[in-house]
Amino acid sequence: MSAAPPDEQFARLFAENRHRLFRYIRALVPHRTDAEDVFQETCVVLWREFGNFRPGAEFLPWALAIAFNQVRSHRHRRRQARLFFSEAFLEELAAEAGTMVEELTQRSEALQQCFQKLHRRDRELVTACYSSESTIKETADELGRPLNTVYKALQRIRRGLYECIQRRVAAESR
Repeated sequence: MSAAPPDEQFARLFAENRHRLFRYIRALVPHRTDAEDVFQETCVVLWREFGNFRPGAEFLPWALAIAFNQVRSHRHRRRQARLFFSEAFLEELAAEAGTMVEELTQRSEALQQCFQKLHRRDRELVTACYSSESTIKETADELGRPLNTVYKALQRIRRGLYECIQRRVAAESR
């Protein structure tokens, strides 16, 4: 049986790791639109450099190293426009973010599973409050519910989600 062509290998490896890669970049780049730009630039470099990727090596560490270089390039280009942290701090932050990628992925997956376990009405409330540009007050008005009631419901839902996530992560780490 022959190995998959390089473009198929890249597509598979990238698909498996793209969310982790974006989270890593997002941890290093404060503005979401800038992080999305850096992510796109990183994708192009990953594709262009995939011929240099050693078969059998871990894809994510290789991709994170390229992403870090793209973050540094972005910082260099934007240096005139904004104040940034020192290079040493960025390197320390990158190392910490790299180790946290797996934990964040695990927590994100647990959140998705816990969110699906919520009652339909709670899922709808969370979606209405957090997936639009509306404020929570505007959402409460649209739903015809008192603002205080919506805040209390969100607090209860967040606490339940947090506890569910903690249980799932603890169970998976055993």
